[in-house]
Amino acid sequence: MGKASEIWKEIKPKIGEMLVAVNDIETQAEKAQEEAYQLGLTDAWDAARKIANMPYDEEEKVFGSGGWAFIENHTASEAIEKIRQYEQEKDRQARIEYNCEEIKDVINTTMRECNVSLDEIASVLEKMRESK
Repeated sequence: MGKASEIWKEIKPKIGEMLVAVNDIETQAEKAQEEAYQLGLTDAWDAARKIANMPYDEEEKVFGSGGWAFIENHTASEAIEKIRQYEQEKDRQARIEYNCEEIKDVINTTMRECNVSLDEIASVLEKMRESK
């Protein structure tokens, strides 16, 4: 029995260390799971707020005609991503429209300053096309 007692004295501290390590890992896993759950709740509420404040026609543009089917069959994160993509595209279109307005303003200003009509510009462009 003396040999078993010696072995037990050697491994007992190591078993204690292993139990502490396992407990720490379990605690960290529980904390990570809770954080993920809270993040999921936050995403769900963000998606719900955005969808609730979205006009119906915009909702169709984002999620298609079966918008609620998308929402029922996808995660809140996927719905938020879909909304984000739509908002990015909307912003891109707004920038294009703004740039077009800027170009129109430049053309109108140039026409006034040079006292040139649209017909004259069209005539010059047509002659340029013909010469190619």
